[in-house]
Amino acid sequence: MYSPCILFRGFDGLDDNGRMIVVRALLETLTLSNWQYMKRHPETPLLYEARPRYVVHPARGGDEWRDIAETFKRGAGTCKDFACIRVAELRMQGYEDVVPFIKLITYPDPKKRRPPLTLFHVLVRNGDEYEDPSSILGMPKNLSYAELRDHPDAGGIHGARWGLEQWASTSASP
Repeated sequence: MYSPCILFRGFDGLDDNGRMIVVRALLETLTLSNWQYMKRHPETPLLYEARPRYVVHPARGGDEWRDIAETFKRGAGTCKDFACIRVAELRMQGYEDVVPFIKLITYPDPKKRRPPLTLFHVLVRNGDEYEDPSSILGMPKNLSYAELRDHPDAGGIHGARWGLEQWASTSASP
């Protein structure tokens, strides 16, 4: 199994726009990998037929990006996994203006003790319409700052951890 490990030391130093440019390129790469897999394996079920469950960031200490084969094998994935599978499916069906869409979400600390938690959530944009495969596949709704921040994986739901990592590297105590 091809399993690249890419370390982006400079990612934390980018502004939101720079981070989004990098993440968009990675999302397109994952989408193309899924598309090629589906072309070679036409028997692959569609995302909503396979019904993998949404999981709150399954990786500890990193951000795993899983292609369709791995997502379906595990029966679970995150927003980026699901969105890139769905975009590939729609492209296979002939849709041309369909892309992974990044929604930047900032959760301020209601107690104002910690910096805001900034997350990327990945959707599907098809023309002027938006689809959220994660929501359809069980993503929790209305999580509080504390639930996001204190999750066992250090608050990195939807794959973005840089807000907390950056805070941890500049703070003397949690």
